[in-house]
Amino acid sequence: MEVHRILGLGLLEIVYKDALEIEFKNHNIPYEREKEYSVEYKGIILPHKFTPTLLCIPILF
Repeated sequence: MEVHRILGLGLLEIVYKDALEIEFKNHNIPYEREKEYSVEYKGIILPHKFTPTLLCIPILF
């Protein structure tokens, strides 16, 4: 919400990605940006990868 409050609407997606990355770093939130993952369907790896924009990594205590 902080990023949205400060930047508002109408910018390119990459701007929001960069801003979110800053927020994650500032708050020590572990994340991965645009990491590729293989997708399996019925035991077969599909030819296309899944690439989430940002993936927050859960911390287990």
